[in-house]
Amino acid sequence: MSLKLVTAMLVAVTITSSPALACMGSTVIFADNFQPANPGWNVYLQGTPDQGAMTFSGGYAQLTPLPGAFTFADYEGSFINSADACVDVMSPTVADPTQASAGIMFGRTDNADAFDFYVFAVREDGQAAVLQYQLQAAKWLSLVSWSAAPGLKQGGNVTNTLRVTWSGTSGTAYINGQQFATFAIPVFQGTTFGIWCEGDPGVNPTAGATYQFTNVKVTNAP
Repeated sequence: MSLKLVTAMLVAVTITSSPALACMGSTVIFADNFQPANPGWNVYLQGTPDQGAMTFSGGYAQLTPLPGAFTFADYEGSFINSADACVDVMSPTVADPTQASAGIMFGRTDNADAFDFYVFAVREDGQAAVLQYQLQAAKWLSLVSWSAAPGLKQGGNVTNTLRVTWSGTSGTAYINGQQFATFAIPVFQGTTFGIWCEGDPGVNPTAGATYQFTNVKVTNAP
């Protein structure tokens, strides 16, 4: 992976009242409220860099998948192999909430042998999942299948705080401070994290559906 030469500095944030402060690690690795835009983010479409749409406005990063594809913004300022990551996600209103989702991407590798990553994602119908994407096979694997998440606020134009911790061979996902699931992972080496979303234009014709992310925070794994 070609990491961007980004100044190793934390973006100043004023999120003292934000639920994204749910991250429990004692040391802040990275934080961003997207004021101003941070050049360490790079947008990918189905694994292709510099594709998809990411804009910044009012303290939010707005991420829009292109028709028929997922997209993610990868923070390439540093490798993060274990962490406690939080983000506030605002959902749009979509035609079919089972066909659009968003969340935290983590454990991303990019080398000659593999381009894989993991996603903790939520949908507007109250479901959540932990998934792995394998680029060479072009398929998704379920670490935690889509299932009801009692702590998730449903519908469009609502904000949910997602949190995921990963260290060694284990991870845990939380929604609005409530544990959703635990899962097994390999030991990560040379991996990054980011934000991710997708929408099916067959049922969401605008594709559409622009998700908003703010109050990104990453600490050491507690």
